[in-house]
Amino acid sequence: MEETSSLVVFQGNSIRRTRHNNEWWFSVIDIIVILTDSNDPKQYIKKMRSRDPLLNANWGTICTPLELIAPDGRKRETNCVNTEGAFRLIQSIPSPKAEPLKLWLAKRVMMGLTFLTSLLSCGNQLLNYAHQNLITTNFKYRLITIVTT
Repeated sequence: MEETSSLVVFQGNSIRRTRHNNEWWFSVIDIIVILTDSNDPKQYIKKMRSRDPLLNANWGTICTPLELIAPDGRKRETNCVNTEGAFRLIQSIPSPKAEPLKLWLAKRVMMGLTFLTSLLSCGNQLLNYAHQNLITTNFKYRLITIVTT
């Protein structure tokens, strides 16, 4: 059975998450608490949205209210973001505490792009080799067949 909710631990802090539409969604409040020094994460989100008009305009697209277990043990609707939304949210956090995560994410993206580029290069080389050899082999086979009949 597939796991539908759990905690992710980042630098000793928990981020609540849940599965929705076959992808992980993470608590916005938890991300804000971990990456800022704010005592009032809801107010921080309001200020962040006012500083970033594009984020504010797309808030309803980026965030989806989903049920998560609250600190009191009850299920409550909480604004959540998928991985893409989390990246967008993190970009909008000017806190110095967010910088190490931004750098870490940038490195992971670069590693992924480098890997994909290498994979595509190897794949193209393999396809070219196979194409050249299959044509040659197929041509030789046909030529032998024609000559021997």
